[in-house]
Amino acid sequence: DPLSLECISTLDCVGDSAMALETVGNWILVAGTNSVKIWEWASRRLYRILDGCRWPILWQDGLLYCATYDIPQNIQVWDASSADPEEWRVLEILKGHQAEVTNLCWFQQSLLSASLDRSIGLWQAPKKASFVQQS
Repeated sequence: DPLSLECISTLDCVGDSAMALETVGNWILVAGTNSVKIWEWASRRLYRILDGCRWPILWQDGLLYCATYDIPQNIQVWDASSADPEEWRVLEILKGHQAEVTNLCWFQQSLLSASLDRSIGLWQAPKKASFVQQS
């Protein structure tokens, strides 16, 4: 019953806000304004901090997408296919927006990105890890 839920635990986001959440296997990804923190669910232990990326975040088919901290109009694409987040690495930076990226979603084999530049970016992957922005 959703009306009877109670908070049984909290995670301290260590000096950053919690703006977005994703779950990947046994991992909880918490995106804030200056990093993405990866928590191991069972132990509630902070496992890794991805500096340089921030909210919004999206995990899809072994890839993690997030806005770039120092240039928030860019999107980082991470290879997140390994079961161990210590092995996750940046594959590519998507450039195309003129202002901060505010949301990411996956739709019909395409990445969609919303931005404060009043546009929606459509990114398609004709080949694995090769991204092209469509006008």
